[in-house]
Amino acid sequence: MSKAKKNLKLYRKSRNFGATPEPKGKKKGRKPDERFFVVQEHNASNHHYDFRFYHKKTLKSWAIPKGPSLKPSEKRLAIKTEDHPVEYADFEGTIPAGHYGAGEIIVWDRGRIHFDKKIKKGLSKGSLSFHLDGQKLRGSFELVQLEDDDDPEREKWLLIKKTDDHAKTDGRRKSVTNEKPASVVSGKTMDDIRSTPEIDPESCLETFSGSRRAGMPQKPSPMLPTLVEEVPSGKDWIHERKWDGIRLLAEKRGKKVSLRTRNRKDWADRFPAIAEEIGKLCDHDFVIDGEVIVLGDEEDGISDFQRLLGWLNDKSAGDLQYYAFDVLHLCKHDLRNITLSDRKNILTHWFHEKREVRDLVQLGGHSTAKAEICLEEARANGWEGIISKRAESVYTEGRSRDWFKIRCVNTQDFLIVGSTPPKGRRKGFGSLLLAAHTPEGDLRYVCRVGSGFDRESLKSISAKLKRIARKTSPLTIPTDDLPKNVSWTTPALIAQVAFTKKTDGQKLLHPSFLGLREDKDTAEVLVESPAAEG
Repeated sequence: MSKAKKNLKLYRKSRNFGATPEPKGKKKGRKPDERFFVVQEHNASNHHYDFRFYHKKTLKSWAIPKGPSLKPSEKRLAIKTEDHPVEYADFEGTIPAGHYGAGEIIVWDRGRIHFDKKIKKGLSKGSLSFHLDGQKLRGSFELVQLEDDDDPEREKWLLIKKTDDHAKTDGRRKSVTNEKPASVVSGKTMDDIRSTPEIDPESCLETFSGSRRAGMPQKPSPMLPTLVEEVPSGKDWIHERKWDGIRLLAEKRGKKVSLRTRNRKDWADRFPAIAEEIGKLCDHDFVIDGEVIVLGDEEDGISDFQRLLGWLNDKSAGDLQYYAFDVLHLCKHDLRNITLSDRKNILTHWFHEKREVRDLVQLGGHSTAKAEICLEEARANGWEGIISKRAESVYTEGRSRDWFKIRCVNTQDFLIVGSTPPKGRRKGFGSLLLAAHTPEGDLRYVCRVGSGFDRESLKSISAKLKRIARKTSPLTIPTDDLPKNVSWTTPALIAQVAFTKKTDGQKLLHPSFLGLREDKDTAEVLVESPAAEG
């Protein structure tokens, strides 16, 4: 196998070339007359720019969430991705919904690239200096690899503009991506190249098998995935990114929009801007399923549950987003008994039509690639995991084996049943005792967690614990693993905890507190062990 073919293996495994217009790449990669680079704007589930340059018959590629900058002060995060075929440098178009990287692509810039030293040496040392002669990007740049001990498989770099005659130092100046949005090949902008045809939902929904005219469901509940350790096999699956946020059913009844948590609390008053945007999606009543998240510090598409909790107290603590991934009711039609594939098509058409009213509300992406490929992508990007769903499944309330949850990062929700006294200078409590319900209804102790708290959380949680204090243990399964001097509480608070792994006895190793959950009922907190696939 040639080196170029080997480098393109992941690219080709991730795509169905019978359905996507992307180039597969020739068996023998062509050698251009001179070195070149290309920057492609890509409106995938997370909008970004792809910086690529030719090297050894393929295109080395980095995804830049914020896009390149001509300002030396703006160091842009660049995440190394799989190599692409040389022919990809000319690709513009739309990758269909349901496929890897679904969304529109334009050639935003291209031109010659001149390196200050050998590419192979620079890649191995994590430092590449080069000069760009593009139609938009000109001058000297540098790619510098970041050290990331927490995620060694995920290469993070910074794209930095060096100070020269082409650098922009005026802070009031628009970014080059906003100032020059059009393709250098076709002259089209991202909006121009969208090819999804408009549809009239009310007139076409009856054509879908399983759709029926009906009034709005009174109290719809979300469909929930079953935790498994192995990805499902076969081609009849759709895979979504597992977000680290709060699940919300968005319901529009007349002019009123509700954002319902899993325990049916309305959080529209907590996310008023999201509720307002959702209300503009359609004049008719509807119910959509999705998740609200806040992106982490790196702004590279990684959702952060702790930052979401912080956002509820400080609205500047991150970028809020609601990702819709399913639709239950639309335009006087109950859609829960049509297939997931059809529901995805309806949602995609609908959202593309209404793109002018959306900023905080986005369409959640999905892929029909092999589950192994999607899980590999999730691990490479530092995601929490994936949700695999049967393409032909209908929407049923509650836990289902038509939806599977596969984790990359271990997190779980537990009931707080007590606390230990603080030591040293710490105030409030030392650690929290955690428990969960067994399938038989008993309350079983799991472990205690003492890390992940700051001064504010210690203070606020201590106040909550005092209000639900009790004299006796709420645990119904005896255990010898309890610490001394426990202050017991009624199990009314839910804690989300991260951990490295579980022992054979289902105890957590290296637990760390992430935050309190208010969007779930305490009865939902169960002893969670992966179910076998089948």
